[in-house]
Amino acid sequence: MIISNEHKFVFIQVPNTASSFLARLFENEFAGKPIMTKHATYAEFLEAATSEQASYRSIIGKRHPLDMVTTRYARRIKRAGVTHASLEDTQADFERWFREKFIADELRRLNPHIKNSYPIVEHVISQEHLVEDLNLVLEKLGLEAPDIKPWQRRTKGKLHDYTQYYSASFIPHALEKFRHEMDLLGYEVPAIWRAALGDRDGESAREG
Repeated sequence: MIISNEHKFVFIQVPNTASSFLARLFENEFAGKPIMTKHATYAEFLEAATSEQASYRSIIGKRHPLDMVTTRYARRIKRAGVTHASLEDTQADFERWFREKFIADELRRLNPHIKNSYPIVEHVISQEHLVEDLNLVLEKLGLEAPDIKPWQRRTKGKLHDYTQYYSASFIPHALEKFRHEMDLLGYEVPAIWRAALGDRDGESAREG
């Protein structure tokens, strides 16, 4: 978590949402300082904050949940030195990991920010539109946006399109697990899946 007492804002860092990139920017450009633990929730901040700090503007990042989990998987297999011979092998291994991580063990997938940050934070920066959202937030805070190059994904070895990790047969299971979170954050079912699934209600959610 980053706080700027000079500019009166706090940035809540959510894992895998470009939070380290944004934290460095807030530190380097806007007198930000680390406070509490890196991924503390906004509710935890409010409990510890002074009355003045509690009035600071709040910022948080977000990312499509189905993309976020593929980054976690890609980092896992990179650390393990695992390679797959084909896309089908990748999908099968990803499905095994997904089932173990998010279906077999319900408690392990709970994200505290879903309950204790997102509903009460003012400004959201989506990873998908990071530079545009960041500039808009800075404008609302009355701050001049620095010259920022488009943010690039840095997870080595990850497939170019996260939807490739999900086989056609596994898509419904992944959506069942993350649909509520997608709706809460304003993300749609990926368009490439909607036609195949005959899913029209995804159009009611706003992506980005």
